[in-house]
Amino acid sequence: MDQHHSPNNSISSGSDSGSSSRSRLVVVVIVVVAGAVVVAVAVIVVVVVVVVVVVVVVVVVVVVAAAYLRPQTYFAVSISSPATTLALFYPLPGWMRTGRSVFAASV
Repeated sequence: MDQHHSPNNSISSGSDSGSSSRSRLVVVVIVVVAGAVVVAVAVIVVVVVVVVVVVVVVVVVVVVAAAYLRPQTYFAVSISSPATTLALFYPLPGWMRTGRSVFAASV
């Protein structure tokens, strides 16, 4: 009886260890994938926040510089124009002058 019982235990323990190693592997894979997803989401959030902050800083700098350099022209265009982006680039010199004359004529 003891001899018969002992092999059954070893067989069952062998199959148990196989299934437990599989379940451990599955748990490890799930944990690794979940960790990778969390890290990816965190990186995406950080990148989006950094991009938004940089865009806001650039817009504020351009607005302040435009208002400081040419306050009357800038405010006149920003009030008359619904397109804020065009108003931001209005005070720039060079090739933008052609664009702004066309834009002013179109308004």
